[in-house]
Amino acid sequence: MDTKFSKNNWSNEINWSDEITDWSNVIKWKKEIKDEDLRKYFIKKGINLPELANKASKNKRLNFEERISKFGQNALKAIELNEIANRTCDLGDEIEGYDIYTQALQKNNNISEIYKNIATTAINLGRFKEALTYSEKAISLFPLMVEIFGVEMALEDYIRSLTNKASALFQLANYEESLTACEEGLIFCDFFPLLNIKRKNLSKSGNEKTKLKRELTESFISSFTGKDFSVSPNSRRFALIERPDYLFQEPWFLRSPSSEEKSWTEVNEFVVLDGQPQKKYKKIECLTFSPDSMNLAYIGRQNNGWAVVLNGKEQNYHENIGGLTFSPCNRVVYGISEKGKWAWVVDNQVGPFFEGVGTPICFNPINKSFAYMAKSDNKWFLVVDNKQAGKQYDNFGANNPPAPEISFFSPDGKNIAYIAMENQKSFIVMNGKELQQYDGVSNLYFSDDSKHIVYSARKNNKWCVVFDHIEGKNYDMIGDIGIVSPDGNHIAYIAKDNNKCFVVKDEIEGKKYSMILAHTVTFSPDSQHIAYIAIEDNKTFLVIDGEEQKSYDTMANFVLFSKDSRHIVCSAFKNGKYCVIKDGQEYKLYDNIIESSPFLTPDGKHVIYAVTEGRNSFVVVDDNEGKSYQAILPKQKIRFDSAKSFHYLVQNNNDIFLVEESIC
Repeated sequence: MDTKFSKNNWSNEINWSDEITDWSNVIKWKKEIKDEDLRKYFIKKGINLPELANKASKNKRLNFEERISKFGQNALKAIELNEIANRTCDLGDEIEGYDIYTQALQKNNNISEIYKNIATTAINLGRFKEALTYSEKAISLFPLMVEIFGVEMALEDYIRSLTNKASALFQLANYEESLTACEEGLIFCDFFPLLNIKRKNLSKSGNEKTKLKRELTESFISSFTGKDFSVSPNSRRFALIERPDYLFQEPWFLRSPSSEEKSWTEVNEFVVLDGQPQKKYKKIECLTFSPDSMNLAYIGRQNNGWAVVLNGKEQNYHENIGGLTFSPCNRVVYGISEKGKWAWVVDNQVGPFFEGVGTPICFNPINKSFAYMAKSDNKWFLVVDNKQAGKQYDNFGANNPPAPEISFFSPDGKNIAYIAMENQKSFIVMNGKELQQYDGVSNLYFSDDSKHIVYSARKNNKWCVVFDHIEGKNYDMIGDIGIVSPDGNHIAYIAKDNNKCFVVKDEIEGKKYSMILAHTVTFSPDSQHIAYIAIEDNKTFLVIDGEEQKSYDTMANFVLFSKDSRHIVCSAFKNGKYCVIKDGQEYKLYDNIIESSPFLTPDGKHVIYAVTEGRNSFVVVDDNEGKSYQAILPKQKIRFDSAKSFHYLVQNNNDIFLVEESIC
């Protein structure tokens, strides 16, 4: 938790209206900057500036040598070598000075000023990769510098290091990140090297935009005449069901003209996989690819019943088949019924039959174990590896009838939990132990690191989020499932009270709105930022760390951070058309943005999305439009092969093609 902010803690160290003595006529601190804004800036970076400044004030009574000793062993010797290197560089021998800076770092590697100086020298010598490394190290040492020498001196090194970083990135042609570093430094002061680098960045990046080139190849996959199709998870394979046209206007069965009973006629449907026709069946359903895209399964009907067909090979025939899927490790799974009882089949091995079996079946992510709920004598119970593994209960899941995803393993495979119901009370059963009872329980899940368990609970007509068995505040309603940040240190969820919605993060309520779009509450990968989409006064807008962005007529339930947490993407409806927005920048408006996009390239530099405009469909990179096709296939994702290459499937003239693109 943050230390309570108090100006008396540290603001007297800085007079924002004064020039810094060492850099007179070079740096002028902005008069309008507020201590609170500065605190918020560093809090976002995980740095509690007031707390560090308090420590610095306690170190004021120490003399110079005593302060230097806090950097660690040989710190004083490192400072002496740093001064020698400074004088050597001033005399024009920067190569020798660079070597002496290196010796200083060998003595002590905790002093940001040495990293700042060697980074500056590295830039002058054209060693830009080394300069970038040293600059980032200097920036990371800012907290230690504040603690020992105070905010003012630490900020000098911080801004100089941001300048070095921006310069190195510019020379390495990483203009976007260079511009970001410039913008950060200019928050504090108008420093002419930063302003100069920013101008160069804007000019260079403007030129780069026009130079974006795309190269593509097309590979024929299959003809496309059917209406039922499936695309593999890797977006490289395509399967469809060929069936007579008249079946699309008929029920799923055909009635014999000479009989009042349902009967199967010689329909002869068949699957076409990557252009190759498969065996004919009287009825085909549930085209399903495995997660690794190597296997295709579907359900085929013949006179003797239904069978799962896996990679063209029939498994056993059964009276009824349902729930066909693959496990995360590519094991084929489906349910069967015989004489009114149901069983799960895993890898063609039939489990025990019960009065009923719950869906879905859940798999341990670490080993081959699996679990599901089963019903016998009108009671439900957990089954693990086809053996009963717990008490019997009246029901299971969040509602009646049962809701899905009520039993599952933690990501590390060590725990299993589900929602049970008994005597009109709901509760979590975790590893066989019954937890607190409530009037209702829902939204159960484990955090990604398996260290936390989260669910929503209702009692006395109020809902709360239970995090690691501790109840949060009561509300009229809990919206989204509680979201745990990637580092496991924060939790957030949507709550509703008195007809107003708001995000609760770490039990602190955010601003209240008419509505917050479901499934948009998102933590950045570094856990430092949170974003969601809210509605107020019939306007929809993105909220980032509590700050409302530009409003639109409506927005999609979609928020995406880049892997490095520095960029954010969403999409909006404006003037009757749709646009993608990256970091507040609106791209061109189109008739529609195709479902399952946009995406960011792995390096976060480009946003890629599929659109329709008129009768044409094409993929857009930033604002660069690709080749037009009859359709970009739905039910797929644009897949990346590298930071600058990707692929997807298209339909053109009733044929399916694999399109592979690279950005130059």
